[in-house]
Amino acid sequence: MKAATAGDADKLAEMMSEKECREATTKQGHTALHLAAYNQHLECVQALLLAGLDPNARTDFGLTALDYADKATAYPI
Repeated sequence: MKAATAGDADKLAEMMSEKECREATTKQGHTALHLAAYNQHLECVQALLLAGLDPNARTDFGLTALDYADKATAYPI
């Protein structure tokens, strides 16, 4: 999760080869994709989508990664 928040696309791509990393969530149900989208890390979002993370996964609040990208303002993800 730290790599997604920090924008470390290379580290994320490396970690996504492990199933448990692809399925990891925070206590609120955020995936690495949610965190990367919220922090506007386009390269990370692309790497996570290529790794197969579900763009329709919802947090415990019912939000998708696209919802988080929409709330942020830096890049058009």
